[in-house]
Amino acid sequence: MQDMKASLIQESLQPIHNAFIYGIVGETVVNDVETKPQPISKDQLAILSQGNSITLTAGSSDSRFLFVSGKPLNEPVARGGPFVMNTGQVIFNHPVLTAITR
Repeated sequence: MQDMKASLIQESLQPIHNAFIYGIVGETVVNDVETKPQPISKDQLAILSQGNSITLTAGSSDSRFLFVSGKPLNEPVARGGPFVMNTGQVIFNHPVLTAITR
């Protein structure tokens, strides 16, 4: 999480990583070389395209956001309520759910 007060941040990225930004407070502007600047406000999620770097600018005097970047797992995703696993069967057999449902 970064606290920005009228500032600019440039962050390096691994080209193979997936990345996203989630707005927490105020407005943050994502500057992309391929598209026009995109503002991200509170409670908005921006999924970024792959690249080598990202430039962010504070769009308001108090701007806060969460920036996440990581290597993709390339595995299936299944969800059941608050649980996220690889398959529905793994969720169904999870000890917590088994105790609740049986």
